[in-house]
Amino acid sequence: MRPVKKTWRDWRPNQITLRRSQVLTLGLVTALVILVAAAGVYRSRTADTSSVGIAGANPSAESTTAAPVTALPLKGRMGAYTGTDRAANNAFADWWGQKLTYAVDFGGRGTWAEIADPASVLAEWKGSGRTLVLAVPMLPEELIPGYQPDDTSDATQAKKEAFMKRGGQGEYNQYFRQLAENLVAADQPKAVLRIGWEMNIETWMWGTSDTAAYKTFFQQIVKTMRSVDGAKFKFDFNVNNGFNPHAGEEYYPGDKYVDYVGVDTYDIDGNVYDAKYANPKKCDQACRQEAQTTAWNEAIFGGPHGLNFWTDFAQQHKKPISLPEWAVWDRYADGTGGADDPLFIEFMHDFITRPSNNVAYANYFEFNSNQGEHSLQESFPKSAKTFRKLFGKSAN
Repeated sequence: MRPVKKTWRDWRPNQITLRRSQVLTLGLVTALVILVAAAGVYRSRTADTSSVGIAGANPSAESTTAAPVTALPLKGRMGAYTGTDRAANNAFADWWGQKLTYAVDFGGRGTWAEIADPASVLAEWKGSGRTLVLAVPMLPEELIPGYQPDDTSDATQAKKEAFMKRGGQGEYNQYFRQLAENLVAADQPKAVLRIGWEMNIETWMWGTSDTAAYKTFFQQIVKTMRSVDGAKFKFDFNVNNGFNPHAGEEYYPGDKYVDYVGVDTYDIDGNVYDAKYANPKKCDQACRQEAQTTAWNEAIFGGPHGLNFWTDFAQQHKKPISLPEWAVWDRYADGTGGADDPLFIEFMHDFITRPSNNVAYANYFEFNSNQGEHSLQESFPKSAKTFRKLFGKSAN
């Protein structure tokens, strides 16, 4: 089942970054120097940081002279979201030049019946040769008649919290047991399950400030699904990257219930991707690269809850990190995406292939909707060229 195009990706709030630390005055610095500076930051992402670990250092502070490390091979770790569409997934794999291991998809979230039996999703991926990475809603929207994702009123939040607590008491276990049975029957006993993904965004049905209720309910779901005969699922504790209403780490349900620490990562920064950035007459290539590098350093990789933080968090819990969704983004609603940004592709490749980051899998979100564009094939020729160069047939 495809994401609901009207609202699905708009449910992300604008990711407002911290005020940028004071920037060195550019003065009469030429565009060439700016490009060299950006390249220096890029090179720093491939430098050996074994003494501190990539998760413990801001990329702009890393040495650019350290010896390079051996890149971690991509084989067996790549996947994509292309809608509930096996043919589109295969076509993207052919264009990409990699054999894909994972297919991302989303369970229905309207009713309990859709959560328990995402029949169209399971039918599409049965026999595909892909391991399904399934986003599993914790609660259906039918519990709150007329539910609107942007309704964050106290009354609605209180209702959601009450339902989450009931889930933690085991009241909804039957639906997740049925889901597990259906996954096994559909030849997906090793599916990766993103239970209540992006819980740090308050617009989801399970997006509440009650961290205890989330953790208890998550534990109930994992125990229930593991109890089904034939189940060998992996469970992904899947946060939204960057700046969000709630601190994702406070929802962590415990090491025994988690296999991966997942981070949905998009090229977004409301602080630097603005009207000037979007206007080529006001922001030339050097200006764009400066903005893209700042976004990476201060919101996407850096910042209080960027990839830097989450990689360190995963290491502390002795878990691999994952990227259930990652992509460039041209956001229609607010223009806070980097759009065609090959530098972001370079940064992500460095992150994914660095052994110390321990990235278990990474899925590119190759899908456009009326909330914005991610598709490399359809929308972003510069990023597409860089992607195929770094991730394609010639990549390790």
